[in-house]
Amino acid sequence: LTAWYDVKLRLDAETRPALATSVADLRAQLDRLVHPGFVTATGRRRLAELPRYLQAMGVRLDKLPGDPARDRLSTVEVGQVQSELADLRRRLPPSPELDELGWMVEELRISLFAQPMKTRYPVSAKRIYKAMDALLL
Repeated sequence: LTAWYDVKLRLDAETRPALATSVADLRAQLDRLVHPGFVTATGRRRLAELPRYLQAMGVRLDKLPGDPARDRLSTVEVGQVQSELADLRRRLPPSPELDELGWMVEELRISLFAQPMKTRYPVSAKRIYKAMDALLL
C-alpha cells in the first residue's frame, strides 16, 4: 500500500495541462489495480505482481515530462486494447482466460511506459488481440 500511496500522491500533485491525458490514464489504472476488495479480487498469485505494476507507474511518471507526446501515443494504443477487452468482457462469461487478458494489458503497459523494467513474458498489442481472438473460437 505504500507504493500505491506514493503513486497517488504524485498523481495528485501533477497539475500540468500537457500531462492531463496521461495522468487520467494513470489514475484509472491505479483505481483498477487497488480498490475496495482488491486483495480478494486480485488473488494471491497476482497480488505479488502489484508492487511491480505500481513501480512501473512510478517509472512512467518519471519519464512523462520528458516526452508527453510519446506517452499520449502509447496511451491511445493501450486504450484501444482496453476498449476491445471491455467489449469482449461484455460478450463472454467470466473466465480465467479473460482475466489473464487484463493482466496482459498490465504487462503491455510496462513494455510501453517503463521499458527499463522487464515484462514477465513477451507482450504486445498484437499478441493480446491474438489471445482475444482465440477466446472467440
